[in-house]
This record gives sequence, structure tokens and C-alpha cells, in this order.
Amino acid sequence: MSLPANVRLVFTPPYTPEVNPMERVWEDLDARIAGATPATLDALVDLLFAELRAYTPAQLASLTGYPFFKNAVYALSSI
Repeated sequence: MSLPANVRLVFTPPYTPEVNPMERVWEDLDARIAGATPATLDALVDLLFAELRAYTPAQLASLTGYPFFKNAVYALSSI
């Protein structure tokens, strides 16, 4: 498998959710919907999708833009 020139894989240590950018998104999403009591599973799905769609690119970047990921990607770019 070959990757496009502008794509770099950055591996994280196993069992380290604290360095997984998606964990920060889930934590924020959980805070957004805390206390909600959807009446049905469909209502919960609708709520989750509405909240996910409400994120702006800047908000997602602030939640997932760990400096060490950026530094790793830049380091790989110079190889």
C-alpha cells in the first residue's frame, strides 16, 4: 500500500487514549449532551448528529491539534 505524498502516518503508543485526538472530541461531545434525555434511540442519534454537525473546523482543530502530532508530521516531512 502506498500513501499519497501529503499523507503521513503517526503512530501512538498502544493503550494511551490520552494522546488520541478523538478521545478529546468524545469528551467534549459528552459534556455537550450531558443531562439530555432523548425519548428514543432515534432521538439520541439525531441529537448526536446535530451536535457533531455543530462543530466548526476551528473547534475540531483546537480539540485535536496536539503539538506533538504536528511536530511528528513536520519531522517526517524532512526525511
